[in-house]
Parts: sequence; structure tokens; C-alpha cells
Amino acid sequence: ITTCTLSFTAEVESVSAAGADDGSITITADSPFMPLQYSIDGGNTYQDSPVFENLPAGDYSVAVLDEQECLAIEQVTVDLTVDVRTTIYGQRIEMNPNPTTGLVQIKAIGFSDELIIQTEIIDMTGKVIERGQLTRYNEEHLGIMSVHIYPAGIYFLRLNIEGNDPLFKIVKQ
Repeated sequence: ITTCTLSFTAEVESVSAAGADDGSITITADSPFMPLQYSIDGGNTYQDSPVFENLPAGDYSVAVLDEQECLAIEQVTVDLTVDVRTTIYGQRIEMNPNPTTGLVQIKAIGFSDELIIQTEIIDMTGKVIERGQLTRYNEEHLGIMSVHIYPAGIYFLRLNIEGNDPLFKIVKQ
């Protein structure tokens, strides 16, 4: 008897405006039985790519199927937010306000207690202009970063999370 060991996370990018079709779902899956197939309609239709782009806001039934017919399903939501929010189901990163006039609050939820999350603010030239670290409080890692002394423009927040370096755009007004 083969045991189903398929697991996955779904990273969701929200739509940018009401009525926009620019949301996305990116699936990262782990199974010893490759290849994998991916669906966002509960397994009615599958594709080989784990990336679904140009999605409108709404609820999606994400499914991953491996070679041994092992199936994992998770309900995810592509929504409209006024802040920057990337959801990795089981984990979530929030950053607000964005746009900002100076301070940006960062919240990372669902990560291990022992995890140290380093932060960097990067300007448009790629130069690191601020460094910091999120602090663990209860079930969340929290922090505040500042772009107050820098001119209006586009900056990026980079988090170092267990070897991953997600990048988030900050708009300074």
C-alpha cells in the first residue's frame, strides 16, 4: 500500500484593483511521485505548470495530483487589498500601509517559533538602504521599517525566510 505523502503550499498575489484580472496563484508541491499536475477548479481541469496568472478576485479550489493518483486540495482566495499581502496558505505576510509616507508595518504569520526573519529595504538601484529583523510575538513575527528619510519613489522590502527571499514593492509618497 502506497502512502500519500503529497503536500503543497499556494502563494497568492491579490488583484491590484476592483475588476482587475491580475491576481496569481503559484503552487509549490512536494511528492516522491512525479510528475505533478495542478488545478484551480478542484481537479476538473489540470495543467503541467504550477503557476496560474491573470486571475480575477475569487475563491479557487487548488488541487495537486501526483503520478500515484494522490490528490491534495486547499481552498484559496485571490482578493483585493489596499496593502501588500502575499498569502502562502498556512503562512501569511502582510505589509501596510502601502503606499506609505514613511513607516511600514510587517507581519509574518504561521512561521516556526525558532525562525529569525531578517529584513532589508532596497532602493531602485539595488542598494540595501535599511536592515532589520522581525520579532516573534505570540503566533506572529512583527516589525516596522522606515523609508521616512528617503525621497518619494519605489522601494523594495526583502525578507529572508528559511532560504527564500520574497520581495515586496513599497511605494513612498
